[in-house]
Amino acid sequence: MTIYIQSNVNVDEAARVGDYSEWWVDGAAIHLDYENDRAYIAGVQYATIAAARAAGAVVVSGGIDRVALPAMSAAFALAATGVTGATAPAEGVSRYLVALDDGADGVGGDELVSVGESTSSGTHGVFGLMFSGNSSQIPNVPNAAVFVASAVSTAVRLGMRVKANSTQVSIDGVGLATDTNCVVPTLTQLVVGNRDDGARGWTGTIKQVLLINAEVNEATLKSLLG
Repeated sequence: MTIYIQSNVNVDEAARVGDYSEWWVDGAAIHLDYENDRAYIAGVQYATIAAARAAGAVVVSGGIDRVALPAMSAAFALAATGVTGATAPAEGVSRYLVALDDGADGVGGDELVSVGESTSSGTHGVFGLMFSGNSSQIPNVPNAAVFVASAVSTAVRLGMRVKANSTQVSIDGVGLATDTNCVVPTLTQLVVGNRDDGARGWTGTIKQVLLINAEVNEATLKSLLG
């Protein structure tokens, strides 16, 4: 076999960089990377979060970043990383790192999937929640199936695999119990660091937010944004 080497080939540097710049999670429908100031939404990469806002892919309303959801699959995964607030939340008043809900209908938590932090019975922790028809579809805080004790100013990695009768919360790479009797809510938007009505503001740092609009297994759920 003869190998020919051609030395006068000009490489398009911009194209080369583009070929190797897929930073977003494989299969992501929405991946917002605030830590590195970039976004990937509906198949489009944005160089900065500001560029995604300017393009209308991220809409700022009430000081909150919001992204319209695609037609949602029967099963999907939501994940986010950040740092908890410098002080613990007031008892019973949660702070959402990210939420999915049914939009500006004037009701804060009737149709909702969220991960965040709260204080319950004196314990500060992080959680996953899911409501449909204003009714909790998985065990509520402080149940150990959705809630793990945490601390202030602490890095967290939170995720949920959402599917009817098979929803699971993951906290810092540990999968909690799977709920086998639950209904998936109707969802139309992703809300960063809050919920639609602005009543559950995250006070710590938001690093990354990820939505995969497809079913993932437990191992994948636990590894998301890890």
